[in-house]
Parts: sequence; structure tokens; C-alpha cells
Amino acid sequence: MLEPQIVRLSNLIDQDVCNLAQGLNNFVGVPGTVPTTLSTYLAAKVKLDKMACPMDSNRYAFLEPEADATLMDNLKGLLNPGKEIGAQYESGSMTKSGTIGLKWRMDQNIYSQTVGTLGGTPTTNGVPTSGASSVVTQSWSSTTLNAGDVISFISTSTPVNGVNPQSFQSTGQPMQFVVTATVSDTAGAITIPIAPAIYGPGSNLQNVTALPASGTAIYVYNTPAASFASISAKQSYQNIVAHKNFGTIAMVDMPLPGGTDKAYRARSKKAGKSIRVIRDFVSTTDLWIQRLDVLYGTAVLRQELGCRVGG
Repeated sequence: MLEPQIVRLSNLIDQDVCNLAQGLNNFVGVPGTVPTTLSTYLAAKVKLDKMACPMDSNRYAFLEPEADATLMDNLKGLLNPGKEIGAQYESGSMTKSGTIGLKWRMDQNIYSQTVGTLGGTPTTNGVPTSGASSVVTQSWSSTTLNAGDVISFISTSTPVNGVNPQSFQSTGQPMQFVVTATVSDTAGAITIPIAPAIYGPGSNLQNVTALPASGTAIYVYNTPAASFASISAKQSYQNIVAHKNFGTIAMVDMPLPGGTDKAYRARSKKAGKSIRVIRDFVSTTDLWIQRLDVLYGTAVLRQELGCRVGG
């Protein structure tokens, strides 16, 4: 039977899709702390709203099992439509719900991020140029920033807030950037590769209200330097609140060999999925064998359409 192999293959693909969370720059919650109320997920929804995410039926929340169960337990006393509360009761999960404009799904393969080891009181060193994909920083102490960590630049005098990509109006929230490669330093100076690239006023790609001035404080996961010890090296599930168009998985039709008993593709044109199936007979062992192959890739297409929820 092919079903166990199909399940295994699907699980591996699902892991890669969940790992797209590492490429998202928007983040809410606290690393290492499982969200217990809807307010954290509402904060993620606000991120999407402020970034002009379509307000349609294609917004989803993907939760790891503990986050799903914790939220269910904390919402059990709320008034809800009978049909929705009944579905939650029967499934024991948010999976069947359509709450706060999101379709909820539980996924055992939610990506887990390990926060870097943080120290010092970091600030920017100089002003980055508009369009820069890295930022020069200083005043760290024996620090490693891991790929997937999230930073922001905080200043009361010149806020570095995000802007709505359609109107270029300030979101009123600090713009967040994801670290794209692991970097470390023991002397204090780190050039941090970031995504998206930072674009200031005057650019058609503007994404911040102002470029960070030299000496602007750097927060990691919304956390100031004084509290780095509370999140340093923490392992944190990265639940996802996103529009379906935030990323993609693309599969290629693999060639079908000749000279076999069977060679065909199991495919769905609507979903864009394609699996190659080959069956053949091995005379030396008197066995029928089958193999399944997929050729695919995943990518984040629009960072502004997704938000990670730390857990």
C-alpha cells in the first residue's frame, strides 16, 4: 500500500512549508512563552491589517499543538456561535473555527526558532543607505544572532516605524526585520544582514518612516537590551498568522521513464501538486517495488502578508 509512504512524503513537505516562518519579519508574542489569549493573535492580525493584507477569507492561523490546546482551554468560557463552539468541543481544537477573521489549523510541524545568545546594549553604527540589505551595529557583547531572529530600531526622537505599502502612511509600529544569516562577534561590532531591505522616504519601495540614525537602540523580538537575558537562547515555536499568498510551494512534473511495469503521475492541476509513481519487478529478489518522487521548492513571496506568533 502506498498510503503510509504518501503520509510520510506529505509530512516532509509540510515541514518545509512551516519552515517558511523563518523568513517572516513580522513578529508578536514572547519567545519561549505559549500565547494564552486571543489578544496575541489579534496583535498579529493588526500587523496584517496595517500592511494592507487583503481582508478576505484567505487568512489563516497555524498553531503548534500546545498553543492550540492552551488557547482552546482559555477560550472555553467565552460566548460563541453554537455551531462554532460545537465544532471546537467535538474536535478539541481551534481547527474547526473561523474566529477573528482567521481560519485556524493545528500543525505538528510548526517551525521552532532558537533565539541567539544576546548581550550588550547594541545600537546602530552610522546611518544605513536606503535600499541596504545589511545594517552596521555596535556595542554588543559576545553575541550571536541566528538566522530567523527579528530586530527593530527604536528611537523616541526619530521613530523607525513601518509604513503601509499602498499609502506609505506610518503604521505607528516599529518596523521589524528578519536576520537572514547567522552572525556573531565577541568584540561588539556586527554587520547584520536583514530582510526586507530598508527603504527610507522618497523611495518607491519605502517601508520605514525614517532611516535609523546612528546610535539608535536595537531591540530583538521587541525586547530591549536590559531584558535580553529573558529571551537569550530561548527555543520558541513560530506559529503563523498569514494570508495564503504570503508564500508558495511549486512542484515540477518529473519525467516518466520507459521500460517499467508502470510509470505515472498522481497530480492535481488545481492544487499544482505532482507526484511521480514508478512500479517495477525485480527478478533477482522476486519483489514488486514502488517508488514515489517529488521535485518542489518553497519560498516566501510577500513578507508583509505573514506574521509569526512566538510560542
